[in-house]
Formats: sequence, structure tokens, C-alpha cells
Amino acid sequence: MRAGYLIAPRTFECREIPFPLRDEGEVLVRVLAAGVCGSDIHFYQTGQIGEVTLNGPFIMGHECAGVVEDPGDFVDDLPRGTRVAIEPSIACGVCSFCARNRPNLCLRLRFLGFPPYSGTFAEFVSV
Repeated sequence: MRAGYLIAPRTFECREIPFPLRDEGEVLVRVLAAGVCGSDIHFYQTGQIGEVTLNGPFIMGHECAGVVEDPGDFVDDLPRGTRVAIEPSIACGVCSFCARNRPNLCLRLRFLGFPPYSGTFAEFVSV
């Protein structure tokens, strides 16, 4: 599959990468559209946002929509072909904040398209 990598400030490269594996509790999505956010512009122009610096090739992008390719355990709720928009903030679901329904404050929050987590400028993503 192909993915767009930011190699250095103002330098993109399309690369062939392994197809993402869907982990337990995840859905495999075929990305049909990905937007460019202000944070993407900062990384592209300068290679950093605040204290976070680009340390190597990186797949940007966190605003995307697509269709479910492999629903995994969610086959009843998200059958193959379901149109989806992806929430790029991925909470752990078990920390004290997640337990109190405050996933925006998650202690182990991952954010797609923000180092070190790969983003959605790719043909497929597992979330």
C-alpha cells in the first residue's frame, strides 16, 4: 500500500509500506479523503510544533474519512462498506480519566498524525 511521508520540512515522498494489521478491537478503514490541518502545515513548513520535532520520515494526517474494509469485532455495528469519519484522538479506555468518561484527558492519549503516531495520509489505516 502507499503512504505519503514527510521526509524533512517541505519534502514529501510517496512510499510503499506494509499493509496495516488490524489489532483486536480495531477496524480497518480504506481512506478515501484526508484533510490538511493547521498542525500539518506547521510540520510541513518547519518540521516541528512547539517542543515536538520531526525526527525522521513520518506519515502525517488526522482528518480523514473512508469506508470500513475489515470491521473485525464490530461487524454488526460497522459492516464492510460503512462510511466513517475517524476521530484522531485515541484514548486508552482504562485510566482514571477514561473511567470517568473524560477521554479528552486520557493519560495515555494517542493522536493520529502527531509524532510518534502515524497518520492517515495512507491508503488504509487501522483504528
